[in-house]
Amino acid sequence: MNHTTSQLGQIRGSLIAFISLGLVAGLLIGPLPVAAQAGPTDYYGSVAVNGNPAPAGVEVTAELDGKTYGPIETDADGNFGGSAASDERLVINPETAPDDKLITFYINGQQVDQTDTWEPFGTNKIELSIDELPDESTEPESDPEDNGSQTGGEQTGGGQGGGGQAGGTNTESEPSGPPTVADVKDTLQLAEATAETEVEIEDTNTEDGGVTVSPDEGETVQSITFESESVSGSVETKEYSDVPDRVSEEVSTSVADEIDSVEYDSTSGTADRDVNVHAIADISPTTDEAEETAATVELTVDATTVDDPDQLTIVKEHYSFTAQTERWKELETTVTAREGNEITVEAPVDEFSLFAVTEIEAQTDTEEQATNDGVESGDDPPGGGTDSSIPGFGIGVVLTAILTVSVLLARRG
Repeated sequence: MNHTTSQLGQIRGSLIAFISLGLVAGLLIGPLPVAAQAGPTDYYGSVAVNGNPAPAGVEVTAELDGKTYGPIETDADGNFGGSAASDERLVINPETAPDDKLITFYINGQQVDQTDTWEPFGTNKIELSIDELPDESTEPESDPEDNGSQTGGEQTGGGQGGGGQAGGTNTESEPSGPPTVADVKDTLQLAEATAETEVEIEDTNTEDGGVTVSPDEGETVQSITFESESVSGSVETKEYSDVPDRVSEEVSTSVADEIDSVEYDSTSGTADRDVNVHAIADISPTTDEAEETAATVELTVDATTVDDPDQLTIVKEHYSFTAQTERWKELETTVTAREGNEITVEAPVDEFSLFAVTEIEAQTDTEEQATNDGVESGDDPPGGGTDSSIPGFGIGVVLTAILTVSVLLARRG
């Protein structure tokens, strides 16, 4: 009996010593650090120019660890993005955790003083400021590798169907890449417009605010509603409601290459979704006041050529300070009427240029599922926490040790 009691005492002593050793080690070692987790963070906010709200269309970009993100554009109040879940924001989403976590911001390509530190899975508000906007004429020349735009060589001719490659003769031996907005405009000069009009800016709809101009001729441009009631001058429009095949192919390929909602493979000349072109219109106010006034354009297309009206999207030409060239930009498009063989869509604009009404093929179920399966901006990382370390022999071991000692002492008693 004494021998058995002695053995039990030795076992209890060994267990207590082992647990005590684990307790001390846990307190000394503490948490074990792990590598920082990559993930998206996004920004919204405002831009001030010399203390005043920036005009609409100012581009905001960000740079993190040598990579540029954006652009996002300001609205008429100088704001970009918003805090609501559905609002667009400037998303910074590195594939791996960056070595340099400093985020720098740019306004129309010029770096500003405001910076931030990268933290994954956050939504942040930032106020950017600059003394004056960069002069477009002083911007550096475009990168010859940027989306197929070229410098130093003359290019003639238009687009080539099917493969989506720009055709014609190039003085350089390298491939020209997908057609650009400039290529489309060059080709349009060879096409015959279906209608050309010039209408005085006189309000044709006195019931609503602003000034609504409705061209008497033409089939595509239904109306242009300027927000300011003091605008004057006239508006020139040139329509291509029956888009030539060659122009349609160039617009389709260049839009697929340049807008964010379509993935375009320049190597194979194919896109993940079809882009069909239904109408093109060039809208040009004759006065600077009208040109710089925000407005809403209303365009009409032939319903018999449209497969899914909900996929109609107006794109327009605009100058990208990031790309240093003219590019296509998607506009927030709304279907306002479906009557007979006509479908009418409208979109807000902050400037005027070349417009195209396109039908962008909807995402497949597989693509939507892949999007839904991803981590959305602003969500916590998997697991529900944001802690950048995992516990080693920490609080869990301490509690286990205390519980075990308590049980042994109780049984011994």
